[in-house]
Amino acid sequence: MNSVLANLKIDCTNCRLQHLCIPRGLSKQDIQNLSDLVQNDTLVHKGDFIYRQGDDFYGLIAISAGSAKMLSTDSEGNENLTNLVLPGELIGFDGVATKAHQCSAVALETVNYCKLNPAELDVLCNQFPSLLRELFSHSCEAITESQRNPGHKNQAASKKLAQFLLALSNRLMSRGFSATEFNLTLNRQDLALYLNLTPETISRLFSKLHKEKIISVTGKNIQIVNSEKLKIIATE
Repeated sequence: MNSVLANLKIDCTNCRLQHLCIPRGLSKQDIQNLSDLVQNDTLVHKGDFIYRQGDDFYGLIAISAGSAKMLSTDSEGNENLTNLVLPGELIGFDGVATKAHQCSAVALETVNYCKLNPAELDVLCNQFPSLLRELFSHSCEAITESQRNPGHKNQAASKKLAQFLLALSNRLMSRGFSATEFNLTLNRQDLALYLNLTPETISRLFSKLHKEKIISVTGKNIQIVNSEKLKIIATE
């Protein structure tokens, strides 16, 4: 039985998200070396913190299943939702420079993740410059993704929601999931916080898009029925 379980173990060398995660762009040998040091398959449940704002640097986290939200609280106590994190994406960069996390990572559903501990990160980056290059690339992408948040922009509420749904659709498609039907793990309050709108506005917009048969909404399930019309709203 132990040998069977060992053969079933998922690590960096056989992970289906390898093309999105840390191993992308690395040689087979570098991937093997990385896999030997990565802590695989840690599980947390909905509402659990992966790490909290102010915690000592926990390490770099790769989400392998499930989704999480990134929250930060400013000096006046205002909470901001800065990102929705999907499988294959990395978090933890907010703790690298200061050795303390500048935001919190919270599971939106059951989440599995892999972790590269701080000490191991230093060793690998010193031994494998290609890994350092990939991590730098990931950190730049994380910054770019946060800047794409339509909530930061002064534009119509309907445009913000349409842009969010289309961006999420594209991100899911790149991970092998359906681009037209998915569960939205952010609740209305979280989505309102992310888009800088009110929960009432979010509910009204979903009802309007549903009524116009642009999307179909059933609880958390979202189905994009007319992507062309949704694209028009996103660019108006």
